[in-house]
Order: sequence, then structure tokens, then C-alpha cells
Amino acid sequence: MRISISCLGDMCPLPLLKVLERLPDLEIGDEIVLKTDHSCTWVSLKNRLKPSKYKLQLKEVDFGMWEITITRIR
Repeated sequence: MRISISCLGDMCPLPLLKVLERLPDLEIGDEIVLKTDHSCTWVSLKNRLKPSKYKLQLKEVDFGMWEITITRIR
């Protein structure tokens, strides 16, 4: 399953809260793709999510716009 969340224009901590709300829906191999225009979102997610349970990937898709993929690995 792949869940897409757009947080363009959303200020912190709203992107983090939207991700945390959907995490219980994930099974192993499922992912959340978050689109954001705030760089602090990446730091918030890295600090909050357990690296042993989730893999995070960051990709700058346009100037000042990022796509963060969160995959449940355990």
C-alpha cells in the first residue's frame, strides 16, 4: 500500500502529525509519500521515527519542495 500525503503550505508540526496519524495503517513494505515545502519536516520525522522500524528517504523534487518516503521495514 502507498499513502500519499500533501503538506504543501503546512507549517510544522502539522506534517509530522499527519504522518503519525497514518503510521498505524502501515504493514511491512507499505509506505507513506509526503510532499512538503518545509525543510524542518525532514528533521522532525528523523527525530521522531524509530530507524529500526521505518526507513526514510528524502528527495528534492523541485526547488524548495521535497518528497519524503517512509517505508515500514519491521
